[in-house]
Amino acid sequence: MVAIAKAELTPAQEQGDSHWQTEFEQLQRQQINANERLHWMIRLREICDTYVVDETDGDLLLQLALRLCDWPLVLHLTELIGSKQRGLSGEVRARIAGEYIAIHRAEAWIQIGSPAQAVDTLRSALLTHYQTPELFSFYGYAQQKLQTHNNGCWPTDACMEQELVLTPLQHFHIESFRWIYSQYSQSKEQDEWQEQSIAQLCNLPRFENDQHWQDWLQVYAKDPRCFLFAVVHSKWGVIGSVSLEIFNDVGFFYYWLGEDFQGMGFGPKAVNLLLNLGFDYLGMHCCYAKAYDYNEPSQKALNKIGFKRLSFEVEPPYDHENLYYLGPEKSEVDIKAELEQLFVDMESELELV
Repeated sequence: MVAIAKAELTPAQEQGDSHWQTEFEQLQRQQINANERLHWMIRLREICDTYVVDETDGDLLLQLALRLCDWPLVLHLTELIGSKQRGLSGEVRARIAGEYIAIHRAEAWIQIGSPAQAVDTLRSALLTHYQTPELFSFYGYAQQKLQTHNNGCWPTDACMEQELVLTPLQHFHIESFRWIYSQYSQSKEQDEWQEQSIAQLCNLPRFENDQHWQDWLQVYAKDPRCFLFAVVHSKWGVIGSVSLEIFNDVGFFYYWLGEDFQGMGFGPKAVNLLLNLGFDYLGMHCCYAKAYDYNEPSQKALNKIGFKRLSFEVEPPYDHENLYYLGPEKSEVDIKAELEQLFVDMESELELV
């Protein structure tokens, strides 16, 4: 079972907040900004940890968890609601167990990279609710996702490290991706703090619409030299992404995390998983990376992982990007030649001075 984060109680909770239902009912009718998401994820956990939640309250919490793409909490709440079905009428119990709980629970398993659990959930529900069309339809969808997952499956030990799992980034991750991509982060450039989007800091495209994102993901999926993963945290769900491109056994990687999940050591852990996958299973013998000269967190993370900053400078307008290397000892001449060829293979606009 996926663990649920335990949040410290606020003063209002310690005094006995009896108005949280009204609070969440109002929230359902309001817009939630990306930078507010983690606050509400924690607030939902406060309620789950503090109050005895019945099936009606659980439904309200579940709707908010689904809206926030808080998939670990969706798993917790569907289990909670399912355990309270005995006192319900047969008709209501059938609706909740068949169409509602099982489908949302299966969706959560798919989102966090466990489609086999989704298929098992739906198969069990179909034994009782075999006449539910929506349930049967979603069962077929889950089977398709399981087959896709198995076709591109990686060894479990290579993609899992305690609280983190790497699972191929897929089209159904778009809502989780949207929450994190929409955030802004503070960065220091030329002794001035500036607010920059995640896209700017992490070299992500500026997605104009959903189809643009879907097309971008499709390009990655078709290229056998590119490997793109969602970083899934056991308590918070999708928190970022890592990607690796390998040409002639030489790798180049990118990674990014949502601002809410930076500075907690998740980035280096995710990158180590990705690099181990490259070295152990994909034939990679060395790897390069880059980071903006004002992005100190990324530079520190690369140093922590073991990357060595290179002395080579990049031609303008990319001269504010620093290059890094991880691999066996080589001369600067060999590294420069290898890096220049890698830029050509990647069809990159970067050129060394």
